[in-house]
Amino acid sequence: MTKKELIIEEAIVLLATPYGESSAVVSLAGENGLFTLLVRNVYKSKSQFKPLLMVGNHVKVEYYKVTNGPGILSSLQILNDISPVLSDYPSSCFLLYFQELSLSLFKYGDSMPFNKVSIIINSLLKYKNVLSLSILLLGTFYSVLGLEIKTKSCVKCSRKDKIVTYDLKEGGFLCSDCANENQVLRCEEMELFILKYAFMPLEEDILKKNVPVEEGVKVLVELNENLISYFSLKSIKSFSLLLNAIK
Repeated sequence: MTKKELIIEEAIVLLATPYGESSAVVSLAGENGLFTLLVRNVYKSKSQFKPLLMVGNHVKVEYYKVTNGPGILSSLQILNDISPVLSDYPSSCFLLYFQELSLSLFKYGDSMPFNKVSIIINSLLKYKNVLSLSILLLGTFYSVLGLEIKTKSCVKCSRKDKIVTYDLKEGGFLCSDCANENQVLRCEEMELFILKYAFMPLEEDILKKNVPVEEGVKVLVELNENLISYFSLKSIKSFSLLLNAIK
């Protein structure tokens, strides 16, 4: 094994997989995409690297890049400790969903919206508004993956007035004429707002907002199902846990 230059990178912990008797291979999402690190002796009681076992932790790692295989961890700094929310069941379900969805959508080396994800997870610590942040997470993933959802005008005719519903497969809002033509049922005005909310900039007043549960869950389910369908993913098992936790 040949060690190369020392890399310093901020990242979000995604998954730790046991390796040998006390070590782990840890998957992380950083500014340059997903990558893995070999973390030796992390399961030993006095290991300083145990924060790398916790999904959602925001860390700064120093590691030696290796030609083939995971990098070798050298040092670790905790930038945002997610442990305070682990006693909150809905927040724990959110982190499981984030983990599973991220590893389903992004492969190693793929670009990932690390900065935006870190903002959302930091907001989980401050506000614990799990439903709203789940919707923003999906909106963030849609945007980085190139799935444009039009929420300013009708996706069919570009009309800005008389918006009455949406169709994610068509790509966004529909006006009354286009909804009738495509036989799409009208939806509640709040559902239109929540779909627009999913793609709003991650500013403080947006991050701390609590969307209504009934309409929010409906939009969340549709965003999740459309994403799975579009990329032909396997069912995200943790999603049902998330739904049960926030209803």
